[in-house]
Amino acid sequence: MKRIWLALITVAAFSVCAAAQQSLADAAREAKKDRKPVGKVYDNDNLPTTATISQSGPTSAPDKKAGDAKADAGAADAASGDEADKGKLEARFRSQAADLKKEINQLSRELDVMQREHGLRAAAFYGDAGTRLRDEKKWADDERKYQAELADKQKALADSKAKLDDLREQARKAGVPASATE
Repeated sequence: MKRIWLALITVAAFSVCAAAQQSLADAAREAKKDRKPVGKVYDNDNLPTTATISQSGPTSAPDKKAGDAKADAGAADAASGDEADKGKLEARFRSQAADLKKEINQLSRELDVMQREHGLRAAAFYGDAGTRLRDEKKWADDERKYQAELADKQKALADSKAKLDDLREQARKAGVPASATE
């Protein structure tokens, strides 16, 4: 009987202690409230969710003279022309990059298939001793042909990748965003 009472008292004491303790998150919130911030600090608790965050600086434009208005109108026309040219330039770089990526993917696939097929032919050739004895000259000729084709494909793939890198560099110099050529 004493053991049962002792166990009940121990369980009750642990539950009271556990209820009295606060969580780590609550302790951090209380410590945060007690601190004095140095400046305005934005975090998830005080960041506005519905309103937009404005840019710093004046929101209204100063009054302009009539001559300034004409100059600004000409500049706006030139800017819209520049934007149109920039859009065309970006579209051109985007299409060239897509073509080069398509070519690179095609060459990579062809190279991969070619290497796998060679592996299968090699396994078949070396797995059969009779074939090795009868067709050794044919195998050597096929092997030389394969090595030449492999080198050509690898060179074509490297050239295509270099062209894509050059295109990306040209786009960067022209001011086209990197996302257009990625």
